[in-house]
Amino acid sequence: MQLGPGNLPHFPGGATIEIAFGGIFCDARRMNKLCIFVGTTAGGIIGGLICPPSLGLVTQFVVSGIGSVVGVYVGWKVAQRIDR
Repeated sequence: MQLGPGNLPHFPGGATIEIAFGGIFCDARRMNKLCIFVGTTAGGIIGGLICPPSLGLVTQFVVSGIGSVVGVYVGWKVAQRIDR
């Protein structure tokens, strides 16, 4: 059986299986969430690493949060470019 966006297998209750990264097709909403998650994680880690420990834990936390926000934006933009 050929799977694709138009002919997904249906289950009781109307649930369907959407296969992401399986080579068949990729749901844009899942790709958006994945890119934002990766961007947030990477941005937070990078933000925490660029702040020297001598500035204190609170400063590292704030800079890591700023990095996470930047990561959300970058991940969202990457997901938009992939979706095109």
